[in-house]
Amino acid sequence: MPYYRIRIDELENGDTRYVPQEGFLVEYGGWIKRQDIRWDDMHKDGFALEEDALEMINHVRGYRNKQQGKTVKSSTYKIIE
Repeated sequence: MPYYRIRIDELENGDTRYVPQEGFLVEYGGWIKRQDIRWDDMHKDGFALEEDALEMINHVRGYRNKQQGKTVKSSTYKIIE
């Protein structure tokens, strides 16, 4: 299940950029397992408005939910003799 957030960057010139990010849970370690969320930018340059970043997150979230609905949840088999 992905996680979502918006990174808010304040630029040197006073502008603000809103960068939508998508995070995935990552497990690592040998004997002792650890978990962390790896965050990836969803848009390279970000957006000037927070609403645009939120709109992109909602669009991607809807797309991922739609794709997840198409995956196989379980399979059963019928033996034919």
